Amino acid sequence: MKLTIDKSELTPALAGAASVTPRRTEIPIVGNVKISAESDSLTIDATDLDRLLRITCRADVKEPGVTTIPAQSLKAFIDTLPNGCQISMASHDRRADTILLSSGRARASFSTLPAEDYPVMQDVEEGIAYTITGQNLARMLAFVESSMSSETVRWYLCGAFLEVTAGKLTAVATDGHSLATCSTDAPAGSDDAPSVIVPSTAIAEFARMIGASDGEFHLSYDSHKISLSDGRATLISKLIDGSYPDWRRVASKQDGPVFSVSPDEMADAVKRVATQSSGKESAVYMETKDGELLLACGGDHSLAMDSIACEVQTGEPHPVSANSRLLLAALSALGGDHPVNISYAGSGYPIFFDRPDDPERVRIVMPMNKPRPSGMDTLTREA
Repeated sequence: MKLTIDKSELTPALAGAASVTPRRTEIPIVGNVKISAESDSLTIDATDLDRLLRITCRADVKEPGVTTIPAQSLKAFIDTLPNGCQISMASHDRRADTILLSSGRARASFSTLPAEDYPVMQDVEEGIAYTITGQNLARMLAFVESSMSSETVRWYLCGAFLEVTAGKLTAVATDGHSLATCSTDAPAGSDDAPSVIVPSTAIAEFARMIGASDGEFHLSYDSHKISLSDGRATLISKLIDGSYPDWRRVASKQDGPVFSVSPDEMADAVKRVATQSSGKESAVYMETKDGELLLACGGDHSLAMDSIACEVQTGEPHPVSANSRLLLAALSALGGDHPVNISYAGSGYPIFFDRPDDPERVRIVMPMNKPRPSGMDTLTREA
């Protein structure tokens, strides 16, 4: 192998590869990236055995070849080189298990492992395939990502559920305490797509791949694997094997009072009152009164209160309590210049957050069984 490549081509490719390659592994070759040089391109493969990322870069290849190099040490060396430099990569003349890198006066040698021992993950060969804009997919996944569970006991919640029904592609995530859904018009060719659970590790890598790109991405999947590609980079990931809960039962909104607030104002108020939370749950109590949403958190000896303007649109909202962290996540996801509608059928019912100008995105927070803080009236009088 012998080639020359610009650092601007190699750096982003290695950054992506390093995000997939595990830093610690009992299988040494999994800590390596596979480097394949042919024609006018260099292809880098990285895997953690559940995902495989393949990135192709432009390179001046003088002698084709393939090998594997430790991912983290290769990235660390390349990162220290000056921007705009040319990097030469060549097999050692006398040692088959060594590859040499040079740029200017800098030199480094890396031990290699045989490429034929590198793990193989086949792409999706049979299944559904369609094209979707990167920003549309990123918007959906970013909205639901914070509602994914990290508890491996319920492994089937550690990802996002994708389904196509009634002409809509919908992403769903829940951790049992909150739920997020985001829909868009189903892309052409997706009508027969199976419902799948995409692991959180793949969701994070999808977001990194898309970045600020507004281009088209090729998405394909069957019941076992999913693949996302933009022509230059391809990520293949195993899917989560399991049955997703009936999320529509929770997401079915029942008739009840509706009021609207500024998401930014409410988030600031939640942060203020949550400073006086007692215990890990940080329950924020909420009630509406005279065109205001009153928020409180704490107990008899440590209590904080605040209020913001709200507009009651229908009915008379019941008092309700919810976890401050989940409230902030919902408000942040829907935040902006537009008001957010909040609705729930009663104190024990799910709390819905949505924006009238963007009804395809909905956040749901489960209420907490916390009564009105007993010190609220006393604090109001003393103030």
